[in-house]
Amino acid sequence: MGRILLVEAAKLRHSKLLWLTILGIMLPSLVSTIMVLASKDPYSWQAWYHTNLQFQVMLMAPPLFSIFTGYLVAREYQDKTINTLFSYPYARTSFYLGKMLIVAATIIGMLLLTYAINGGLGLFLMESALSISEWLVYLKIYTAVGILFVALIPLWMYVSMISRSIIPAIVIGIIIIMIPGPVGGSAAYRDTIGLIRRMVTGEGAQNELAVVSGFLFACFVVFLTLSLHYYNKADVHSGS
Repeated sequence: MGRILLVEAAKLRHSKLLWLTILGIMLPSLVSTIMVLASKDPYSWQAWYHTNLQFQVMLMAPPLFSIFTGYLVAREYQDKTINTLFSYPYARTSFYLGKMLIVAATIIGMLLLTYAINGGLGLFLMESALSISEWLVYLKIYTAVGILFVALIPLWMYVSMISRSIIPAIVIGIIIIMIPGPVGGSAAYRDTIGLIRRMVTGEGAQNELAVVSGFLFACFVVFLTLSLHYYNKADVHSGS
């Protein structure tokens, strides 16, 4: 597994899509910085982080991460490199899990990077200081969102495998950001961030936490099982 992870990491390091995804998810930070500099009223840390969470995590991240995941999977079928991969004397489960772990580590790494960059920008842009406890709260929020996206990786990988295309994963990413929109627009996104905050601070959201955690766990297990079954049963010439 260690060798497979190194190979997947090496392929990812040379991928332009990785850097494009990082630039895409950091775009809201640039826009927010311009808004703060242009504003005559002082920004609070809560407004700063919530604005970036709303645009980075709720709007930009789902389609970007679905494109990133779908591309890494679908390109092996489109380039027919999956044929060679299936002929190697390694368990196919190892290849699948190796790719999934690399994607998960990359997604969480990107979110933590945005957390750190937003924190660094805030130190220069905000007039007030942020307490250590609040730093930890926002770190937990970004980590919780990272876990949410990790739970969706098997779904994105599965639809990309069976279709041998990136398009279904993109559609799912777009659907994710559209779910709150028709219900309440930006207010619904703010409510979602508030829910995540209550979850990580334990402020009376145990029922919501149980429901959301159960749904994400079921989604992860179901599509991981389906993906592994499809991957292990696929013909050696699946990319033909």
